[in-house]
Parts: sequence; C-alpha cells; structure tokens
Amino acid sequence: MKNNYLYVLFLLTFISFSGCASFYAQQAGLVGQVEIWRENDQYDIALETISKLEADHQNYQQLKALTSTLEKERSAFIKKVLNDADGLSATQDWVGATNLIDQALQRLPSAPELIEQRRYYDDKRLARVEMDKAAILIAKAKYFITARPHQESMLYNANSRFFASTTFNNFNSQAKQTSRELYVLGARYWQDKQAVQAREALTLSIQTAPNSLSEDLLSEVLAFEQQQRRDARNNNVKKIDDQWPELVQSYKNRIEHDDYLGAERIINEMSALGFEETKAYKDRFELLKLQRVKALTQRGNKLYNSGLIAEAIESWEQAQRLAPGNNTIAQNLERARTFLGNLERWSDEPNSSEAP
Repeated sequence: MKNNYLYVLFLLTFISFSGCASFYAQQAGLVGQVEIWRENDQYDIALETISKLEADHQNYQQLKALTSTLEKERSAFIKKVLNDADGLSATQDWVGATNLIDQALQRLPSAPELIEQRRYYDDKRLARVEMDKAAILIAKAKYFITARPHQESMLYNANSRFFASTTFNNFNSQAKQTSRELYVLGARYWQDKQAVQAREALTLSIQTAPNSLSEDLLSEVLAFEQQQRRDARNNNVKKIDDQWPELVQSYKNRIEHDDYLGAERIINEMSALGFEETKAYKDRFELLKLQRVKALTQRGNKLYNSGLIAEAIESWEQAQRLAPGNNTIAQNLERARTFLGNLERWSDEPNSSEAP
C-alpha cells in the first residue's frame, strides 16, 4: 500500500513537473530562471524545461550547451545527499537520514534515486521501531517475572487482604496482557521464519503468565527445530558429535527460562542420539523438575488459601503438566474447580429477597 502511494505521488509530481517545464519553455529570458534553479539545486525542472525548448527559442543554443554541466551537477548533488544520509544511517539514525532525503526531494521531487533511497530508509525506520517495541516488551516481561515472587510475598503477608488481593490481581492482569502481546510477537517471528526469536518470545510469554496459545505454538517451534536437527543428521550436514554443544546450550536455555517441558524434549533427544553424558543431565533434570513441581504446588496452595482460586488453578495446572501422575495435585485441582463451579452456580441463583 505504501509503495503504491509513493508511485502515485511520483506520477502526479512528474505530470505537474512536465506541465511547468512546458510553460517555462515558452517564455523569453529563460537563462536567468535556469540560473535560479541551478543555485537552488533544482536541476530536474531546469533540464526538463531545456528539453522542451523549440529550436527557434532565443536561448536555445546557450541552454542546450549547459545541459551536460547541469547533469553533472545534478549527479554530484545527489551523490552528496546520499553519502550524507548514509553517514547517518550507519548510526541507525533513520529519521535523520530520511529528513535529508526529504530536503533533497523538495528540490528534485521526481528523482528516482532519492525516492528509492527514501523508501529504503523508511522501511529501515519502521523495522527499528518494531525492534524497539519488541525490546521494550521483552524488558517488561522480565520485570513481571522478576517481580512476581515479591508480589506474592506481599499478598501472603499483608494485613489488609482486600487491598493486597486487589494489587495482586492488577499485577496479574498486566502480566497476562504482556503475555498475550508476547504471543503476538512470537507468532510474527514464526511467520517470518525466525525460529530462535519466536522461541524466546513464546517462552517469555509462558513465564510471564500461563498462555495456552503460546504453549501450543512453542511446541510447534520446538518440533520444527528438532526436525531441523534430525534432517541435518540424515543429510550428513552436521555430525552427531557436533550437535552435543548445541543441545546442551538449548537445554540450559530452557531450564533458565523455566521451560521444563522443552528441556525434557532436549533430554529425550540427547538419549535418542546415544550420548553417554546424557545420564548425568537426565538425573539432574529429574531433580530440578521435582523441585519445580514442589514450588508450583506450594505456590498454588498459598494462592488458594489467599482466596485467589483461579490463580491457584493456573499454578497447579503448570505443576500437573510436569507431573501428570501426581495425585495430590489432581485432588487440589478437583477441589478448586469444584469450588469455582459452586461459586458460579450460586451467583447465577436468584436471591431469596428477589423471589416472588
């Protein structure tokens, strides 16, 4: 759409330009006007006007002889503008580079060299804006992840349960919104075939707040990465031994981001490849997973006792995904879901005072 707009603008400018040139070409005393254009770096209107001169025009020979000089000066002017703009773009000052091009376009509005370069800088500027938005969103998510233990501690130790619950609910609401925005970011990365960036955004989304959409898409991304490694092995592009450092780093990244399901997939992949070192990682992982399940279960208990039933369910569901056979977690979830169901049923029943 933007490119179409620029094309239409270029076409309209060219038509207007051509009309002005035809008008000036019919005027006497044209040499002075050409010199004014030349001093203001308006080479295109000058050259276009000269090209439309009739052979019997009083300044025809003089101005035709000037054409070569005007073309060289035009090229030198454009080269200088592009070089100056390129110096700004080297520091990613896309706004400054675009402004320089715009100033030149006021003099040469139909110059394709400048129009194309402006489009390039505009695309770069928009990409930088999106990059900055992504960086801000990621920083915001990391804040929520880091601040959550403190927020929960304030909730558990608060004297005023109502005020503490309201504050915690607001915190959770903002975290969930950030998680949704990270899902959108991860989905966009995934559509652009940027698997690494997509995995990082989706993992942060899940850490920030439970998000089934992010979990499903992350599973797809991880399956794709695993298939890539499998294809590389089958095609002998990469030796199996060479994949060990990559797998170890991938495992560590998932543990660091509390992505235990993803880490478990990596452990299984290590085992399938027959690495002897896998057993040590597997034993360590099972211990870390037990600790994670315990922490999530205790967190759910505290949230439940604080009256935050929905949040408790979310925490227990995370624990259940890591330990699907844990009866205690299953019982906790059943009790909490039953309680929530009763609350909804009671809220739907008419009050006795409203009964006929």
